[in-house]
Amino acid sequence: MSFKSFYDLLDSSHSVGSYPTTNHLYKISVLATTRVRSCEALPVGLNGFTPVNFLEVLDGSLNPDFLIDVIGHVVEVSHVEMIFVNGKETQKISFELRDLADVRLPMVLWGNFATDVTNAIKLRGEGRVILVLRFNKIKVWKGKLKFVYALVNTINN
Repeated sequence: MSFKSFYDLLDSSHSVGSYPTTNHLYKISVLATTRVRSCEALPVGLNGFTPVNFLEVLDGSLNPDFLIDVIGHVVEVSHVEMIFVNGKETQKISFELRDLADVRLPMVLWGNFATDVTNAIKLRGEGRVILVLRFNKIKVWKGKLKFVYALVNTINN
């Protein structure tokens, strides 16, 4: 059984800082005095995951100052490369994500995330790897999109 939580006491304040997750003027903060309790019937719409349209990413119509969510089927994967970034060796993998409309989004992942995705691809067998990226920053690196992110999950099916 899966449990969700909701908060009895929160604080709201102006949303400031670089790369906000939404365009809302206010944010909700959990306080040290916030009480949390289990709840089975939390509405799905409250999870905040709002995947973007791949075409909006590709045509540049999204504001790069806001963080975005992405979900897609991993296709066209490169080999893991070891490269130097700021004098430090790190892993890099390039691949494409495909959405339900067969639009392909080129991506680059770095470090441990590159390793995690590579391992998920190796373990998939005949299944597909669906990549879910939350809170991504849109950047361009050597002409390809690159994402800096806070959360990443892979689903093997």
